Amino acid sequence: MGETSNDKSEKKVYAMTTGKYPTMLRINPILNWKFGEVWNFFKSYKCQYCSLYDKGYTSIGTKDNTLPNPVLLVEATGEYLPAYMLMDESKERAGRITKPLPKLCHLTMLCIRLFLRGFGAVSYTHLTLPTKRIV
Repeated sequence: MGETSNDKSEKKVYAMTTGKYPTMLRINPILNWKFGEVWNFFKSYKCQYCSLYDKGYTSIGTKDNTLPNPVLLVEATGEYLPAYMLMDESKERAGRITKPLPKLCHLTMLCIRLFLRGFGAVSYTHLTLPTKRIV
């Protein structure tokens, strides 16, 4: 339900909830803030936030459509930088999966990510693997 100016949905500071959410007035006080402005505020005022952001997640949806942002992957260690290190705000949702994936273990997902990174993929939201064998 959280939204900032980077979200592509219809933007209103005040709006009623829709869909699966209970009926209530939504107030989006930081709607016009950019990704970096949100992090600047959080870090400046030492605000508490979800620990997933420290593990490379930059946009959190559900457990079935959210992965760490591949842009923040440190290839040498296989670990991710924290969300506030993301420099290109247009890549905020690069960790979101737009098509349902089969249930895969963490190791399998890591292998897929590394495989796709080897082909220069900056996002694995559309898992389209090469059809030709590469030697």
